[in-house]
Amino acid sequence: MDQESEGGVSDEEQKKINREAEELKKQEIAKQKEKDANDFLMGLENGSIPIKYTGQSPVILKKDEVISIIMENINLQEPRAVRQTHAAYGGPTIRVAKGVSFRMGGASARSESHEEIKVIDNGKLVLTNKRLLFIGTKRTVNIDLRKIMAIVPYKDGIESQRENKQKPEYFTGTDRHALNYTINGRSGTVPIYGNVLKAAIQGLISNLQ
Repeated sequence: MDQESEGGVSDEEQKKINREAEELKKQEIAKQKEKDANDFLMGLENGSIPIKYTGQSPVILKKDEVISIIMENINLQEPRAVRQTHAAYGGPTIRVAKGVSFRMGGASARSESHEEIKVIDNGKLVLTNKRLLFIGTKRTVNIDLRKIMAIVPYKDGIESQRENKQKPEYFTGTDRHALNYTINGRSGTVPIYGNVLKAAIQGLISNLQ
């Protein structure tokens, strides 16, 4: 007698049951990882989960200042005015031969200006419990966290708007970096997308108040 006639399951049915159980386990692990990542993000945002960089500091720190994150190869971008000139021709068009014509009258030009986001420099982005600093080859940016009015997250970085500066600053390339975390006894890694960096900055600002 085979297994089926004895009230059991066949080998193929058992394999199917095992595959379904394995798939269910993978789904449960994925859901748990997603929940842990969301819990970590919420903890960053409300300042209850501290993050601390333990390596050597590339900047001179102030009293009671500690580094949270350092990221290399970050682009500093800012809006820049770009001017375009358009030519316009006046007067009638005279046809002088088949496929040949010319315009009577002169030409005039008008100039228009618009803004484009341009890469200004490349360097390190350093987030401390007090400041957001960019250290590039041509530019250095020193932002007091308390002066930040708004942060707009993007997949690859953030847009920062601060007091006493008319135009925003963009820091991109953060998604090439990641944060390791442990929450609820489990470890994980999350890329530093704009929303993650924004949450970290908001949490540090809340702890300053």
